[in-house]
Amino acid sequence: MIKAGIKIEPNNWVKRLLDSQAKCCEVWFSINRENEYSDMFQFLNRKQIQTCLHFLGVIENDIPANPASPDEIIRKNSILLIQKCIEIASRNGFSYVNIHPGNARLWKFNSEKQVFKIADNSKQHYQDSKYAFRESAVLLHEYGQKNNVNVLWETPPAKEPVDLNKETMDRIRLQSTAALNSFTLEEIVKKDGIFITNNISHTMTEIQSASENEIINYLFERTEKLALYTKLLHINALFRPYNGTDSDGITNVDFNNEAIPTKDQLLQLLKIFNGRNDVWAINEPRHNHVQNYMALKELLVDAKKNHFYSDYAMK
Repeated sequence: MIKAGIKIEPNNWVKRLLDSQAKCCEVWFSINRENEYSDMFQFLNRKQIQTCLHFLGVIENDIPANPASPDEIIRKNSILLIQKCIEIASRNGFSYVNIHPGNARLWKFNSEKQVFKIADNSKQHYQDSKYAFRESAVLLHEYGQKNNVNVLWETPPAKEPVDLNKETMDRIRLQSTAALNSFTLEEIVKKDGIFITNNISHTMTEIQSASENEIINYLFERTEKLALYTKLLHINALFRPYNGTDSDGITNVDFNNEAIPTKDQLLQLLKIFNGRNDVWAINEPRHNHVQNYMALKELLVDAKKNHFYSDYAMK
């Protein structure tokens, strides 16, 4: 059965773990602030909570780590930082490191506002980024296996708000991330055997459509194609205008607020992974983490039963 986990971060992590009694968790891990995690990691090991790291890192000149950058210096420094994260996971006995594959644009991190901004509007050649990423992915996959850590590459968002400040998020004005999409990840996993995280809200943003049916059909098609290589699911719902800037929870309140996938669709999607015991599922809501974790556990139990109505009809 799929393992359900809860997302934690340096704020309120103890209460979140105690209230949820979760046996698995994924940590938002900002490697540039690794000293802030010492107490957390000791607690997780003491309580024998299965743990994984979601890598976040910034290299020199406030550039976010980008293993797909054709710039050799940026890529080399990104790889070194990710390798350090793998070593930290290995020392603590953590299961995986989850990473965004990078993109063909140069971004900068504003440490004061804690937001990312495009630093250069010129778009690099996508094919060059694909080649660069494949080299990085294979190297880091092997480094992870050597350290007994699975390295997972997450399907990234195709677009993000021009204003990435979550408190004032402008959900209408969007910009392309120039990120490597799920087709690129699929191509590389078939050649090189790397592993994938399917963030379903990110995957849904790859299709430019206002049609809920088209978005859901696309999600099922891509999820089925990626399933064999998927080790982690990020289970987040989309809300209107369904453009990827509005992912949130999976409680009944969310489903009643026109979230997609619907509850029945999500159950059908999870059914694709029935019989798998090597897959984790994590929800990343903005609020109400414990309630969402409980909702995710219930969904996984219901999906395993196979007795539910589905309004998904792709075929």
